[in-house]
Amino acid sequence: MLDVEGLTKRFGAVTALDDVSFAIAEGEVVGLLGENGAGKTTTLRLLAGSLYPTAGKIFIGGRDLFREPLLAKRKVGYLPEQLPLDGRMRVRAYLDYVGRLRGLSSRDRADGVRHVLAVCGLEGVAERGIAALSRGLRTRVGLAQALVHNPELVLLDEPTAGLDPQQVLRMRELILSLSGHHTILFSSHNLHEVSECCKRVVVLKEGRVAAEDALASLEGKDGDTRVLRLRLSQPPDDVCGALAALAEVTHAEPADGAVLVTVLASEGVRERLAAEVVARGWGLCEMSEMSESLEDVFQRHVGVEG
Repeated sequence: MLDVEGLTKRFGAVTALDDVSFAIAEGEVVGLLGENGAGKTTTLRLLAGSLYPTAGKIFIGGRDLFREPLLAKRKVGYLPEQLPLDGRMRVRAYLDYVGRLRGLSSRDRADGVRHVLAVCGLEGVAERGIAALSRGLRTRVGLAQALVHNPELVLLDEPTAGLDPQQVLRMRELILSLSGHHTILFSSHNLHEVSECCKRVVVLKEGRVAAEDALASLEGKDGDTRVLRLRLSQPPDDVCGALAALAEVTHAEPADGAVLVTVLASEGVRERLAAEVVARGWGLCEMSEMSESLEDVFQRHVGVEG
């Protein structure tokens, strides 16, 4: 559904995104993570077509966003962090207005507005002025305008920002209800929310992709692999490279005086790896299996450097 290739965006001397590439399959719900300034909002604005890239390509449902912008943008619904609402309008009239901007016919507008009012739980406030609504209801109106034309791809920038715990829960349930019917990419600082809604994440750090994988794999819970923590008393100079070269090891990276090693999940793999390390004289002090939370994964890939 979405293919991003070498996406780069510079604002003068500042590089906001640097050669970012990732893909999202139809029907997936994917979390976009990163610290403030990592490039999340810039990425979403580029995908929505409201910014033009310095370099790179974006394909939405097979359409090139910058060569076929009208056809590609019809497939996209976008909820920016700053809600795109006109407080002078009533909810139903505003959604009808958005449908007109989207080029929907009178019949399609009526159907679309009726559908999103029901899906977003707004039927009871359809004739109320937007300015009089609570923050949670305004956010739902913002989501409704992103859905009124039934887009294939929905982009959500911090959809729960500023909401109270009950409103966050309702928004999370709403996002989950949309999964399968739409492909969704949303950014969030709420890691619990991402872990509840997504099976896969893209992690940005300083404008680059720091990690892109299924949550189960990143957290060491993938059925095909295991993540082991090794601490060695006499590690070789390039300890990660040396470990990655061993049979059944697919990846190795440093972690606070130890090494996290991803191995193929097979019977006896820990024993075989331990024997290899001992035979090479690296001094095996610790081997433990890891099962990280999303918070651990985020800190490992994006954590503040001291």
